[in-house]
Amino acid sequence: MKEKILKITYLILNVGFVALYTAKFMAITFQLILGQVQADSILNSGGATPVLELLICVVGICALFLPKIVEKIVKGFKLPLFMRYYVMLYIFSALFLGELMDVYNLVPIWDSILHAGGGVIFVYVSVVLLREGNKLSPFKLCLFAFSLSALLGMLWEVFEFSGDSIFGTNMQRYIASDGTVLIGHEALIDTMKDILLDIGGSFISALAIYRVIKSEKKSKTFEVQYQQISENDTILREL
Repeated sequence: MKEKILKITYLILNVGFVALYTAKFMAITFQLILGQVQADSILNSGGATPVLELLICVVGICALFLPKIVEKIVKGFKLPLFMRYYVMLYIFSALFLGELMDVYNLVPIWDSILHAGGGVIFVYVSVVLLREGNKLSPFKLCLFAFSLSALLGMLWEVFEFSGDSIFGTNMQRYIASDGTVLIGHEALIDTMKDILLDIGGSFISALAIYRVIKSEKKSKTFEVQYQQISENDTILREL
């Protein structure tokens, strides 16, 4: 009963988030049609233009169905319900709240929380995918998952740099709130902070999963030993 309620709640939240993205998409479209904003207008501290925000709305809606799409593509892969909630809320927090509602600017630590939290998703999914049909030790499994997660975090920084270079955005926060273009060490602070948070979040997540897998193995070993002892005891009784 509890799981059924959680599934219904998950579905309702998904529908609600799609409705919010759609409403934002329509609002921006009407503003462009009525001439209230120009296509190259800067709408928030991240340097997003109306066209870029329209694209974020489309990507946001598609991303909500990402777990289902991955499960269809990768046979045997299935995310547990709690991780579906985590992924859904993470994507909504990053794209809708962070980018479209400019929470990155309103709440300075928002970006840091998301970078650290992203490692949890990448490491968990990596472990689930690699664990199926592989005989890797828990250490090697979690080490690879950590490395992959850290790599994805760095690739995201490359994406932000590319976006800033091509579209003139400010995803890497190299432009201060007063319009000052940062140079030297100050211009690198946001990027390096994000990379360190990606690595830190990935490491903590990998370590936690490693401890869980090790405890599972110990538990299974104990069960096997207990069964062997029980079988031996039964044989001795029969003798």
